[in-house]
Amino acid sequence: MRRIDVRPGFALFVLALAYFDTAGLFFPYFSAAALHEGGHLLALWGLHGQLQRVTLGFGDVQIRTAPLPPGAEALCALAGPAANLLCAGLFLRILPEFAGVSLALGAFNLLPIFPLDGGRLLRLALRSTRAARQWELFVGLLCCAALLALGLWAARRLQTGLWVLLPALIPAARLLRSCDGI
Repeated sequence: MRRIDVRPGFALFVLALAYFDTAGLFFPYFSAAALHEGGHLLALWGLHGQLQRVTLGFGDVQIRTAPLPPGAEALCALAGPAANLLCAGLFLRILPEFAGVSLALGAFNLLPIFPLDGGRLLRLALRSTRAARQWELFVGLLCCAALLALGLWAARRLQTGLWVLLPALIPAARLLRSCDGI
């Protein structure tokens, strides 16, 4: 069984980011994203969790593991943003672009939108009842709507182009897929 699955959308995502990268943040972003996912994997390894599969898709990375106890799952969820926050602090003076992107990526992943890390923590805190899933969907969609409004503002006011809508649209699509059957 292959443990790493690279979807065609991943290549499309990488090419699109490289093409539309007018700010020169392509390499800092991918470095921060790799360290983020490395933080999750390091925590999983340290907690003796079992990695089943890593899937690289369009704008996301999914790490599938064998079931973990809630405390271990919370630590693994926090490890990615913690890696970003640590890198932001360590590299602020010598690589400020990387530090800024790393900080933004860590903060973004703490938003309470499942399946982002913050959404995983919210799911753990609420437990898995039908009412909790409905609350999780409501909070996640509210955050996605706020991100979409911010993206639309940035596209119009800062003339960034519509690519800034992806941080709202990708998590919204994944959230809606994950809450099927509520």
